[in-house]
Amino acid sequence: MKLAYFILSIFLTTAIYSHNIIIFDSITNDVLPFSIIIDGNSGKYSDEEGRFEFMDFNNDTITIRFLGYADKKIFVRNFELDTVRLISQSIQLEEIVLSNAKNEITIDYPKKPKHFGNFPVNIGQEILIELIPENQDKLYYLKSLKIPFDKNRNKPKIDDKFRAIIRVNIYALNGNVLFVSEPFEIKLNSKDELQLKLNERGIKFRDQGIRIGIEYLSLNNNSSLMNNTLPINPQLTENNYPGFRAKTYIKFPLEFTKEIMAINNIFPNIYENKTIDRKLMIELEIVER
Repeated sequence: MKLAYFILSIFLTTAIYSHNIIIFDSITNDVLPFSIIIDGNSGKYSDEEGRFEFMDFNNDTITIRFLGYADKKIFVRNFELDTVRLISQSIQLEEIVLSNAKNEITIDYPKKPKHFGNFPVNIGQEILIELIPENQDKLYYLKSLKIPFDKNRNKPKIDDKFRAIIRVNIYALNGNVLFVSEPFEIKLNSKDELQLKLNERGIKFRDQGIRIGIEYLSLNNNSSLMNNTLPINPQLTENNYPGFRAKTYIKFPLEFTKEIMAINNIFPNIYENKTIDRKLMIELEIVER
């Protein structure tokens, strides 16, 4: 009898404290997919529907985070709601009239790229390219971008049904969030290319420059057999980008004790007795005013 009572108590406790929570925008009621749930020094993503299971936390409080929104702290004990609503801190982007633009710049992929392979990015990591204009007297508006990816060379060969879910984040160098894309998929078992066209206003940045990040969120098929360990492989180059100084970093959105790192501090920077500067390969369409 006592054993049955004990088992029932465990079942009821689990039922009370284990439930699904969905994260929404407080104004639009849109779900916020792949929000970050922070538990101490580590975190995890919600799913593509903004949903996560409320159980087995290591701390008395957790924090819900989504880029461009105010963090929300939740006290774990006795939290019984099934929704969390975050308040937007989005930056209002200045609208431009393209007919007044002085110049449109297309920064193509290097014509003869000095290709230095790729950089493997795992789930919960973000690769960023920092672009700082050499001309300090103008405004710039980012209109579109493309980034090429190499195939994943894991063996055995990856089934075509597996895709990586990623999103594009664009930041000012002071850390302000300028843009967060919807999640979308890229292939893993063959080469692919990320293509993103921004709205007619573009993303404005000044002489301080911007950072463009590719955040790896999940696989589209969370099979335990794959163990979520398949990296994406954005291509790298040594070539420079005309009119801009460029540097590439790796960031760890789910590991809060790790600092952002320049990828040139991870790779050996000597190749064939020459110092090299690896950068994320990217093509950009920019309006200059």
